[in-house]
Amino acid sequence: MFIVANRKGEKIANAYDYIEGGVANDRVIDTINLYMAGLMDVNTALIRLAQHLPNNQMCLLNQELTDKYLIFDGTECIE
Repeated sequence: MFIVANRKGEKIANAYDYIEGGVANDRVIDTINLYMAGLMDVNTALIRLAQHLPNNQMCLLNQELTDKYLIFDGTECIE
């Protein structure tokens, strides 16, 4: 339960170079908060979370990886 650990202030992300996963939107956070408050069991929470359409995000936490693989390709002006 990566999201729960982070919501509790645990710094588990520091152990990783790269993290990818779904965006915790309002519906996801409502389920997580109910679970953390003890108002929903883990199985019910997982079933509810599995029903959400994924909206993925990624986070590069290692500056060497970022420098090596993330390349700035330029900008465009849109008028």
